[in-house]
Amino acid sequence: RNTRNSPTSGDCTRLTPRENESVLTMAEEVPAVEVDYLVEPLLLLLSVAVLVAYHLLWFNRMKTSSNETVFGFGRRMRVLFLEKILADDANIILGVQTLRNEIFVGSFIAKSAFLAITVILAAASSVDLST
Repeated sequence: RNTRNSPTSGDCTRLTPRENESVLTMAEEVPAVEVDYLVEPLLLLLSVAVLVAYHLLWFNRMKTSSNETVFGFGRRMRVLFLEKILADDANIILGVQTLRNEIFVGSFIAKSAFLAITVILAAASSVDLST
């Protein structure tokens, strides 16, 4: 391979003064484009667009065929469970306990999510970004 005429060889001492001048002239003619100020807003817009598109598709799916989603399946199973519980008086205590358990699970998940967000925010605010 001939590295004498290659300006990217890393060794400009082998170039003749005329070749060295042409390489410098080419480097000066190409303007440096600053696009750093565009990258973050474009990525933000792209992520918001993906999020909005996902929620629109999800909302459409819930309206048109909600039985195919996990929410529709859960609703259908709750209706079947309640019909079975209400059909026999012996299962009333089971229904009350199930309702109590669902309330406790909901409050536990909410408290856990709140705690996780609090820990994440505390960790993020304690990081020193000035260095």
